[in-house]
Amino acid sequence: MLRMKASGSLLGLVLALASSVWPTRAVNETKPYGLACVTIVDPAKNLEAVSGKGIEPQPGHLLTVHLDANAAGEALVFALTRKESRLAHGWRPLIVPLKEWSECTVPPKNAKWEWTKAAEPFDVFVVFCPVGSKAVETVRKWALALQNPAANEKTLATQATSLREELRKLQTDDRLLARSPETGPASIAGTVRNVGEFPWRESAKKANFDANKPGIVVFTHVPGN
Repeated sequence: MLRMKASGSLLGLVLALASSVWPTRAVNETKPYGLACVTIVDPAKNLEAVSGKGIEPQPGHLLTVHLDANAAGEALVFALTRKESRLAHGWRPLIVPLKEWSECTVPPKNAKWEWTKAAEPFDVFVVFCPVGSKAVETVRKWALALQNPAANEKTLATQATSLREELRKLQTDDRLLARSPETGPASIAGTVRNVGEFPWRESAKKANFDANKPGIVVFTHVPGN
């Protein structure tokens, strides 16, 4: 097991206090809901840990998002820098189909989200919704546009900003979003094996979703915390 080292960072303390007072949206498990967890993988050491709880990301490490849902739908997954709403580490948004209780991970092996030298804080967003939901139509449009491999940096920056602006329209109360990291000791980390074997559910965030209201889960990463 790995354990997170105590941080003396004032910023880390402020974030911890903030997350401790923000309420978490109650999840009705009799209705459609999704769950997600962000982890960091160290390929060289064959280790995986929940983000912020055991592995300090370095260039070459990988970010993985574990997903599942109790009903069919899809998940829109993207990572944006907190200051300028640009693509974190250049990672392109992904749209993943979800089957009922069929765990999957993002990104797929052929599209690894590998850490770079960039150290800017960023948020990982997971938007759960039914396939074809009109409520996320514009968000989905920008997510697809950002997948264009021919787009230049200026275009990507503009599109990422538009994506963030559309997402804000869906966030009726930002304080009620499921958010990470949490306060408390960290202990989840272990050897990387097959999908489903890493105990990510113990730290997963949940959110209900339907055709009119997507479920939005946010994971915050601040370097050094």
